Amino acid sequence: MSADNWKMLQASQLNDEIVNEIGVSSTVLLHTVVSNKAYGSYIKQDKWSDLKKSVGSRTCSIEVFEHAGLLTLDILLKCIFSQDSNCRTTSSQHPYVSSVHALTYLIAERVSCIPYHNDMVYNLSISGFKFRKALRSVHGYSARVIYERNQSLLQDGDVTLKRKNIDFLDILLTAKDEDGNGLFDQEIQDEVDTFMFEGHDTTLKNTEAALAKFYSRSKELSPASVLWLGPFAPVVLLNHPQTVKVILCATDPKDDLFYHMLKPWLGDGLLMSKGQKWFRNRLLVTPGFHFGILRPYVQIYNECVKTMLDKWSDLWKSVGSRTCSIEVFEHAGLLTLDILLKCIFSQDSNCQTTSSQHPYVSSVHALTYLIAERIRCIPYHNDMIYNLSISGYKFRKALRSVHGYSARVIQERKQALRQDGGVTLKRKYIDFLDILLTAKDEDDNGLSDKEIQDEVDTFMFEGHDTTASGLSWCMYYLATHPEHQRKCQEEVDNLLNERAMDEIEWDDLSHLPYTTLCIKESMRIRSPVPVIGRELTTPLTLPNGRVIPAGYNVIIPICLLHHNELIWENPTRFDPTRFLPENVKDRSPFAFTPFSAGPRNCIGQHFAMNEMKIVIARTLRRFDLSPVPDNPPQRVHTLVTRSSNGIHLHVQPRNMG
Repeated sequence: MSADNWKMLQASQLNDEIVNEIGVSSTVLLHTVVSNKAYGSYIKQDKWSDLKKSVGSRTCSIEVFEHAGLLTLDILLKCIFSQDSNCRTTSSQHPYVSSVHALTYLIAERVSCIPYHNDMVYNLSISGFKFRKALRSVHGYSARVIYERNQSLLQDGDVTLKRKNIDFLDILLTAKDEDGNGLFDQEIQDEVDTFMFEGHDTTLKNTEAALAKFYSRSKELSPASVLWLGPFAPVVLLNHPQTVKVILCATDPKDDLFYHMLKPWLGDGLLMSKGQKWFRNRLLVTPGFHFGILRPYVQIYNECVKTMLDKWSDLWKSVGSRTCSIEVFEHAGLLTLDILLKCIFSQDSNCQTTSSQHPYVSSVHALTYLIAERIRCIPYHNDMIYNLSISGYKFRKALRSVHGYSARVIQERKQALRQDGGVTLKRKYIDFLDILLTAKDEDDNGLSDKEIQDEVDTFMFEGHDTTASGLSWCMYYLATHPEHQRKCQEEVDNLLNERAMDEIEWDDLSHLPYTTLCIKESMRIRSPVPVIGRELTTPLTLPNGRVIPAGYNVIIPICLLHHNELIWENPTRFDPTRFLPENVKDRSPFAFTPFSAGPRNCIGQHFAMNEMKIVIARTLRRFDLSPVPDNPPQRVHTLVTRSSNGIHLHVQPRNMG
């Protein structure tokens, strides 16, 4: 990217703050967009009707992308400039429209042609000449309209009332910051061009409908394909067990496309570290997940899930009806945090029951939200831009709280260990921090305080929202498939009916086979972690002999792998029997990877599976779950798979019949 273009990008992003300050005007602008979209859709329908009549048959074949492109351009010209281009109905296109089309094509061509990435080579080419010509047309048109509108505003003294709607240009021309300063003409032009670019050819949205369509077309993807993220970021996308196996069996580190945003929080923990450091720390941390260590945690799971279910009972009683609607993701998130704080630090936060949250809990929540927001907002991928933003300030504030708390607990525990001469016996179990503080390598060297903090933060990050996602979607699918819910309840009832208390014990975990099948199937349909990535440190040879060079980023969309129709028949159907032993034996172990696989798999997967088994079993023992028909979850992919509107379920105590 040239220096001039980089400066324009910086200026454009800094101006976002001014544009975002205009709350009332933005609402008016949104009304304009909605009304113009409705108007535009009628024209499109009329045009298609005319095409169908001209064909004279029952069906008419239409290339929809071309029509959709003209539709979005038409809408944008009305919403930005209040200009009627008639671009969808006239045979001779508006100069601005044809130039925007030309720029879109030429940029795509430049992205796909490696030599054109060099500015000098591109400027000397025919395509470079065409690009500059189209650019002059686009900038000339927008500069002229901005000048004319400026003159009109000077004469009227306010936003012109000759139109029914306030357009985007009106907003930009009248925007003022706290010092009373507005945007320069060049800044306004940059914002107009950015809005036109982002609103024209963009198609794939992070919405339920778009993701469902994308999943349905996953079979059309090759086992290994190249995906461009912007003009200079090619990544290799692997979508089949045979190709996925090659990368997961290696120890290549996480890629820097998205994971670098986690670095300030997680440091060089197991998720982020590489090479010899990763290998050494993996050996030192592994004992913390031995079955002997995990066994006492079962009591913690039982205590924490009982707290959540008691809260549900109180909510049901307060409603006073047969069913009560609960947003389960929020409750599951607090549950998993409660469990982790006990298992990592032996800290009782009461985060599930207190109205005022523990500072550490609220800061972890804030970090999770802010990182997901940063991933969605492309300009925030740049560290300088993010650090200057309000979100960057909030991130650093939450980070200081989280790191300050963990550092304080680590120092207090070290002091206690020095006094006791070993792991303290005041508790019934050894927590994760005990393991880290007493771990020694073959040279009798332990982990530094910074390394311990990184591992604690990594375990908190990986075990919080991911497990909450798995639990919430499992409850949802059991609610929408009552026949499977009943089978799980029968299984749990047979296990607990003769006991005085409804607690799941360690030895019971292997006697919940059908519940386990349902958990696995829900994680297949809604992978808690939708995507993972690696950066190749050495060339990678795929099964077909093709080689991916070192330095490339490789993405494994677990969400698509779990919906690959070559592996999974009717992949959108909830069918727990897929994981019966007879159905698994001929399937590649790399076809189902909710916890990744290979040497860099999730070290805490047994911890998470035990937790989910107990939570689901205890929940189904006490409650019947059913969906809320008028509020189905709308899936979105962030750091984890969640729902944009929450996951709402009706809960009803089983003893009420």
